[in-house]
Amino acid sequence: MTQRQIYRRRSTSSGHQTVIALSMPPFVRLGCLILVVSFFSFTFFAWITHPSPASDGTSIGSDPSSLSHGHLASLRQRLVQDNDITGFGLGSTSSLKRDPVHRLAIIIPFIGQGPSAIPSYLELFCTCAAGSADLVDYLLIHDGILDGFHQSHQSPCPDNVRFISMGSIQEFSQALVRVTDRIPDDEFPKEVGGSREELANILAKFIRKYPYVMVEFKPALGHIFEEHLKGYTHWGYSDLDILFGDLGRWITPDELDEFDIVTYGFGDQERVYLRGQFTFHRNDPEKINQLWRRCEYLSNMDQRFAEVLSGESQIRFESAEGCYSAAVLESTDIKIKYAVKAFTDIEAHDTSYTHGLYVSTGKRKDRTVIYKAGNDNPRGLSTISDGWFETRGSYYANSKTLLYKPIGDRERLPMVEKRNANCMYWAQKKYQSKLCVDDVESTDTLYWIDGQLYKEKFELASLPGGLSTAPFFHFQEWKRYYRPSQLAGFRRKGPSSTFVLGKEGVLPILPTRITGSGGVSVLVKSKDKSVVTPSPLGRSLSNWHGVTDDQRQNLPHYRYCLRSKPQKKNSKTPSCVFMSSWRDANTVEVLSGASAWNALDANVEVTLALTLQIHSDQLGDSSSIQGFLNLLTLYLDRWQGQPCVLVLHVAGATAEVANLFRTKFGPASDLSYYGLDNVLAAAIFSQGSETLSRKALMNMAIDASPTRWVLHGFELERGIVFSQDTSFLVHRTAQIHKDFPGAVYVIPQFGLVQGDHDLSVGGLELAHLDGQLKSFSELENANCVEDDDESTVEEAKVFSQMNGLWWEKTRQLIQERPVAIDEKIVEQHAQALDGIQQGLTGLLMEEQQYNLYSTDVSPILLMDNLGPRNGMITNEMVREVDEFGGKLCYNSLKLAQLATLGYHVNVLAGAFAISTPITRSVIGDPSVGPLGVSRCDGCFFYQDEKQEYVLESISLDERLRPAKIAILWEHSGNPLKGHT
Repeated sequence: MTQRQIYRRRSTSSGHQTVIALSMPPFVRLGCLILVVSFFSFTFFAWITHPSPASDGTSIGSDPSSLSHGHLASLRQRLVQDNDITGFGLGSTSSLKRDPVHRLAIIIPFIGQGPSAIPSYLELFCTCAAGSADLVDYLLIHDGILDGFHQSHQSPCPDNVRFISMGSIQEFSQALVRVTDRIPDDEFPKEVGGSREELANILAKFIRKYPYVMVEFKPALGHIFEEHLKGYTHWGYSDLDILFGDLGRWITPDELDEFDIVTYGFGDQERVYLRGQFTFHRNDPEKINQLWRRCEYLSNMDQRFAEVLSGESQIRFESAEGCYSAAVLESTDIKIKYAVKAFTDIEAHDTSYTHGLYVSTGKRKDRTVIYKAGNDNPRGLSTISDGWFETRGSYYANSKTLLYKPIGDRERLPMVEKRNANCMYWAQKKYQSKLCVDDVESTDTLYWIDGQLYKEKFELASLPGGLSTAPFFHFQEWKRYYRPSQLAGFRRKGPSSTFVLGKEGVLPILPTRITGSGGVSVLVKSKDKSVVTPSPLGRSLSNWHGVTDDQRQNLPHYRYCLRSKPQKKNSKTPSCVFMSSWRDANTVEVLSGASAWNALDANVEVTLALTLQIHSDQLGDSSSIQGFLNLLTLYLDRWQGQPCVLVLHVAGATAEVANLFRTKFGPASDLSYYGLDNVLAAAIFSQGSETLSRKALMNMAIDASPTRWVLHGFELERGIVFSQDTSFLVHRTAQIHKDFPGAVYVIPQFGLVQGDHDLSVGGLELAHLDGQLKSFSELENANCVEDDDESTVEEAKVFSQMNGLWWEKTRQLIQERPVAIDEKIVEQHAQALDGIQQGLTGLLMEEQQYNLYSTDVSPILLMDNLGPRNGMITNEMVREVDEFGGKLCYNSLKLAQLATLGYHVNVLAGAFAISTPITRSVIGDPSVGPLGVSRCDGCFFYQDEKQEYVLESISLDERLRPAKIAILWEHSGNPLKGHT
């Protein structure tokens, strides 16, 4: 069945010729997508085909206890006998078979000043960490900065990620100065205050100023946090920019039983060093956990800081990878293994760049297996299924077979100290004389055994399609570009079991929608009811009892960048300076908890998502505040008690203004008549006068919507309202599309120059005939100096086509008597929609960069949160870019991305939004106010011309990501395989 036949079928069967849902023919869509990425020399998805799965906080105590060798032996024996794994904070969520003898704790210290310091990829780290719960716990020890994250992000952080809060940077530093515990109290230099307490205070200030120096302490973490290692046979250190895979499958028995220290590298074996990304130790408090003491910058830290404070020396960064790696080689009675088992993004020619890194959680969602195309066989992924590692009889599925195995004999390596050794620029040369060796290759495993260095050849298991896999991936470069929205689509319990990670973020490989009888696309049902979540809120509303300010567990866990700036000079990466979330009670105040939402039908009802920003200059005018409240009342009156989400920001808020809004939405509110119990309202009351990202506020409103369908794009500060029939029309559309996911409808926006025409379609037509109707952008602002009418031809053309089609369909809708469906008109409308879909997709092409940027008005969209392919969750796949917060800043990007991903873009006949003289009088002059209020401010977070590279970098990622996803899905294999 052709797309136009689908169009006719839907128009006829619904009985409403005005409701149309279609997409471009597959070959047309694919052609557009190829054009989209033609400007970028990428081989990633040009070769990929990927079939569906085959059938087959506490502070450290002053007197911590320790574990002796006897204690460890006793622990192992007890675990073997009782199979007791309690006490590790694991819960019962994972079905993996746990190692009854060994348990590894990976310590990752983290400090930061404010929520904006929390990396965008922390949720990605958490999500992947769940896959190694059979063997590993991750101990995120922090200064209190992650308290809010932990409490509000229970979903993406599994039980084997343990958050241990020190409470403050001072308490954290008190723990760190345990490295000086062998120095008598009366020997502390006067320059550091003569005590450990004063040294801790000095260290706290130093770390706060230079947080990166925390890596200096990695070798001593087993001693510093000994209290938290009770019950663990091993401990190690790592970082948050690591995506961990199936560690239990990669850590071999000899590494747990025979070696004291094991480290995983990337192939640079000419450097005999312990990698900061992943090194683990036998938990021997008396010996192995004390090897770091040969590094005097730690054991004599008091002297180090005394010399700096006295002016005798300057503070210098000490590489733990240098000092500690050399120090352990002074021990002739320990065993160390240096293995090559890791992936990294350092090499741009690697297949992780050209094809992406694949991450699969398996059918049971209890593992994390990372893999990529082999360098010698870049097309290898085309021959395997998603569940290749679970296939019965496969090499990977047999836990008794080694993925990394030695071949040949071990050879002695001479330890020759070189005077001018220089093989690792980040470590001081005094250490490199011991660490730089010759005559080794990337295919060698190195060993330090009883004072002698050895090498031994290894080989990796031969896996399907020539792919390669590893226990973890270090995204050292990509992390510089990641924003939270790029990583939002990765969920362990979602519809997809496999994802691709690239520089542009997460690209999910989704189940394919099956074509039902008559060629109509239908939703594939899943046995797991939690898989399909049509609500952006992502949960069932059956247990919803409303939200209070201190009970937010049912609200979204996403974080939003409300204000951003360039990270640093010449950086292409944005830095968030104000990050918050729905669960951050310190920033977001819940005014109305929507207690009636438990009675909603999330599949067919529609949520109205509203945002409002009041800038500080408006607070002195009480009539202006009252005008906004009147405008809100008009919205609620016309929405007729249906679900609504309002996100409000008041800049420079006074106590009086804050209390006014609290009263307006409180128990005694005069809005109760309008269905306030169906309104979730939240406010951000800022002390400063800065404007926040309107797109971030919009994301907040969409994510908190409880229904599958969301009507969004209404910003009250624009003085625009929807027509009288809009509520009826959007709900009717949701009903019609109940079994046809993936539609998005555009609602046109107009401006009434003068007069008092009623807000019906008939009134709009009369205003048009009277010459009193203009596009909204013409009335919102005067033209800005830098506006170039000729440069926006393509963008204007697409939206002009949509407006033209809307008028045609609307005039048919308001005819006084029914008119039979005219096949010729239906054909014309189908062709028009094809052109609109292609025009929107074309906006992602490189030559349309400025047109994409300069869309005058943010579209108002009725959006289905179920996408056109099975498993697509719209608010995870396509989001507004928080950093593009300005009024004239890539407003058409989201709509272009939706079109590229195959959403059926249409116009909603009869529904419209309009600005009138009365509504505009509420907002006053939109060009007056702080930076970011006027349309002419553009992308005001990056207003300086020297910062345009940040916008271009983000724009490139946002243009490439949907194109790559669409091409990846176009080659997703046989759609009839791998479904339940």
